[in-house]
Amino acid sequence: MGRRHRTLARLQRAHDRRHGRRKGLFRAPRRLPKGRADLRVRRAGRRDHRLLRRHGLAPRLHSRASADGRGLCREARSIPHTAGTAETGRSPRAAPGPDRLRQPREPARRCRRPGQEPGSFGVTPRALMCLLALLSIGLAALATTDRPALAQAALPEGVELPVQVRLAVRVLNITRFHEVLGEVGASVEFTQRWFDPAIRFDRVERGSERIDLVGPEAEERLRTMWSPDLVIESMIGVPRTKTVSLSLFHDGRVVLLRRFDADFRVQVAMGAFPFDRQALTLSFVPPRHPAAEVVLTTTEFDRQYSSLAPVISAVNWIPVRLGFRQDTFYGWNARPYSRLTVAAEVWRNWQRYVLRVFVPYFAIMSLSLFLLWAPERVISNTQRAPMVFSSLLALAALSFTFESSFPGSISMNSPIATMISMGYFYLVLVLLLDLLLNQHGSAIARRYPALLIEARRNLRYTVPLIYFGICLLVLLASGDGGATP
Repeated sequence: MGRRHRTLARLQRAHDRRHGRRKGLFRAPRRLPKGRADLRVRRAGRRDHRLLRRHGLAPRLHSRASADGRGLCREARSIPHTAGTAETGRSPRAAPGPDRLRQPREPARRCRRPGQEPGSFGVTPRALMCLLALLSIGLAALATTDRPALAQAALPEGVELPVQVRLAVRVLNITRFHEVLGEVGASVEFTQRWFDPAIRFDRVERGSERIDLVGPEAEERLRTMWSPDLVIESMIGVPRTKTVSLSLFHDGRVVLLRRFDADFRVQVAMGAFPFDRQALTLSFVPPRHPAAEVVLTTTEFDRQYSSLAPVISAVNWIPVRLGFRQDTFYGWNARPYSRLTVAAEVWRNWQRYVLRVFVPYFAIMSLSLFLLWAPERVISNTQRAPMVFSSLLALAALSFTFESSFPGSISMNSPIATMISMGYFYLVLVLLLDLLLNQHGSAIARRYPALLIEARRNLRYTVPLIYFGICLLVLLASGDGGATP
């Protein structure tokens, strides 16, 4: 018996012992739980397959990941147990004969999933239908999604570059003005006008010279045509409310109107409080087109159409005028961009601040007049120093009151803050002068008896007038400290 036959016989005897066969007789194997029985069969199949593959008798695996026995197809895993039954007619559990392992090997077949057609490469008709359904849903979603701003249509054809976009702005209302934060809440409406030959239509066929669209219809039409897509640089976040209106004329004129309520960032200068003026600046910029392609302009008609509301909701502010300024700046790509700045100038209603600011201040500072003018029989020397220190505390409390009532009046270097700072020094100076002029028993007073009397008589006028003049100069010097458009 050759070496190959001896090896096959040894493998067959090991197989028979593993499946409970003794001397060619059949004996039922010991029943095991389902999980353990399946595990035992899988382990036995893997060992048999390794031995048979070592001697060239095992079928080929259909993938690299199936080396552990799980990747074998059903026909390949069942060869050690069922080979030869079709020709010999023996039962799978019958005693094996020598021809059982000598059957010719069938070519290795690739396992197929249930319902898979041959040659389909793992793609079933059901999976193909699901894939097509997902693809159609994705295309529909892309069609309904808004296109980004940079993916809009190209510049209008047949128009000389740069495209001129005329701009008119109307400030409808200013709802709030926060000086400390530098924020302004306002309702703004701006109108854009340009020329686009691509939107021309026959007015006779349509029966109208213009097409008016509002809201979602206008937004949908803007996605299919070119627009300057202006942005406001000073706007904070997104608008609270916004509306869009679009008018298309038969000769190619386009009028786009946007109205929104939003917050804007402004530069606040409190150097002239309460006689200051502030400016709400709105800088319009086309971010997608440099100055060589789009330029923002304003004509006399646009300036007349632009306006500032005569009455605003912001408390203690008076609207004055609306100004325009056109300039050019360099963007992130070192290319010049056109910019149009609109400044809505407002003045503070200072008449409402005179009594609330200056009367308490001068009431506290009037203590200096009592110290300089009141004789000793009215205010004794022991009461003068406590009165000055009480005035200093009252002046400190007044500064906190001003800051809470008028935000920014003290913390932003206003003339009121300067006057209060000088008030501390002035009260201390008056107290020192009063103490010096009351030294009647000193050597200087004995040598020059009339010196202290004449000095007090002069200082009664000069010290208050000098301080009042300094305060007036501070107010006059801060007259031009307001923000300018």
